[in-house]
Amino acid sequence: MPIDELGYIPFEREATDLLFQVISRRYERQSIAISTNLAFTDWTNIFPDPMAATAVIDRLVHHGAVFEFAGESQRLKARQRHGKKTDNGQE
Repeated sequence: MPIDELGYIPFEREATDLLFQVISRRYERQSIAISTNLAFTDWTNIFPDPMAATAVIDRLVHHGAVFEFAGESQRLKARQRHGKKTDNGQE
């Protein structure tokens, strides 16, 4: 199950509870792929309960792999290659 841009849009408490349930039910049974721009230390912005954030992270990394990418936005670089201006007027 792919979950893209986790944390990009704030969740209501009920939504974070449902997400916790989905991740818990899939734990050790089915795969989950998550993309986010947030470090694990910032996951308390997604899950208001720090214990829930810790439990979710624990389940995801237990049998998972974490890939961290650094650098410029690839979308911005592609846009600049094609000579399109960004919102702030830069090419």
